[in-house]
Amino acid sequence: MLLFWILLFATFATTLVIQKSINNYVDDFDVESYPYTPSSDVVDAMLEEDEEDAIRLIREETGLGLLHGKKLYNKFFTDY
Repeated sequence: MLLFWILLFATFATTLVIQKSINNYVDDFDVESYPYTPSSDVVDAMLEEDEEDAIRLIREETGLGLLHGKKLYNKFFTDY
């Protein structure tokens, strides 16, 4: 029974540590200071209002995930 509680506590603690590191990673992304200039393909997709294609291209060019690609899209879309 003691082993059960130890494993349960270890699982809970590990989950908290992983969640904390994920939150820090997401919160640390500063879209304003990220060094990225949209390519002509991204700009064309933005001008055509093809959000999915523009985000896909941004993610391919930067290697970022969906959340950060969407943030970059929103930053640049307001400029065009």
